Amino acid sequence: MTSAWNGRIWAAQTKEKQPFKIIWDGQMYDIDVWAVPVGAPDRVKAMDFLRFATSTQILADQSQYIAYGPTRKSSQPLVHADMKSSMPTDPDNFATALQVDSQWWGDHADELNERFNAWLAK
Repeated sequence: MTSAWNGRIWAAQTKEKQPFKIIWDGQMYDIDVWAVPVGAPDRVKAMDFLRFATSTQILADQSQYIAYGPTRKSSQPLVHADMKSSMPTDPDNFATALQVDSQWWGDHADELNERFNAWLAK
């Protein structure tokens, strides 16, 4: 058993015919963001890119190539039917998903890494 990005497991299943199975119960997800710094020299180009990269259709189209779920709810109905069950954002797969608590990890990561490394050294 391991933890892994679901897209990599999907690729191993479909392209390499590996007998892996994803257990979605308790999957972990995190929130990420795009940002354009104040004073960025190409702000207009950056905003054009963000509009493109986060558009409903583009996010749905990504699922043709890898099983990473679109981040927009409006993209979900556009995901190809063959891919829906492989998406972490499919309602059946997402029902018991747990959001990573970034604040907690920010506060405790150093301590836990030290403890883990000490355990590894034994």
